[in-house]
Amino acid sequence: MKNNRTFKNVTYEMLEVAELKVGEYQRKIDIRKTRAIAAEFDPRRLGVIQVSRRNGNNYVFDGQHRVFVLKLLKIPMVMCEVHHGMSYEDEARLFAEQDEGTTAVSVHTKFNALVEAGDEKSVELKNIVENSGFTIVGNSHTDYGISALNTLIKIYNNSGPKRLKTVLHLIGKTWDGSPRSTNSKLLNGVDCFYGHYKEMFNENTYIKQLRKTLPDEILRDGTADLSTRDTGIKYAKQILLKYNYGLKEANKLPYRFNG
Repeated sequence: MKNNRTFKNVTYEMLEVAELKVGEYQRKIDIRKTRAIAAEFDPRRLGVIQVSRRNGNNYVFDGQHRVFVLKLLKIPMVMCEVHHGMSYEDEARLFAEQDEGTTAVSVHTKFNALVEAGDEKSVELKNIVENSGFTIVGNSHTDYGISALNTLIKIYNNSGPKRLKTVLHLIGKTWDGSPRSTNSKLLNGVDCFYGHYKEMFNENTYIKQLRKTLPDEILRDGTADLSTRDTGIKYAKQILLKYNYGLKEANKLPYRFNG
């Protein structure tokens, strides 16, 4: 039996758990965690499930894990806050912006939701990465896979889309997208190096010189540098050393770092 209340474009309804659906922007269910919650289920902490009624279906945009717990426990009905008139993009954006109290929404999940919502910056960043031959992944154990999404976002926001394209271009051309070349440290290092030397360095020389060195060597030596706490400078300094190694003095780049 439904217990419905209406407030503006929202209704409060008891809905059948089995009929609740989720959008593609949702994160994957953490089965182990939901089973643990189910084992100590407390209905007082359930709260209200946020739902969008679209095309006759009820899509959960806040409460997916709680709904899964209810299904595990075979609880047939749940109170929902039903939003009317929302588009798929509206749902995805609300999901990305929510502050969940039960299960944290990861940066990858939020980013994917914003892409689904058509967020201009998120879509542009994704296109830059993919047009550069890379893919945003959950882990960076595959060639041309980048898991350091926070760093990509930081470079995009602070240095701009054009510079992010250049950073990915240099990494791809130099180390063929190897997994060790796409971690946050090297992304920061290449971004910092380019920021200091974009008017001076020669791209062909950069690629030729840096290809002689494995990413692990730059990471090792940068980590050992205790002269600065700036992550970008740590690894940019190592890139500078590799760039200059064996070049004639006239072709070497000057030292430009403060740290």
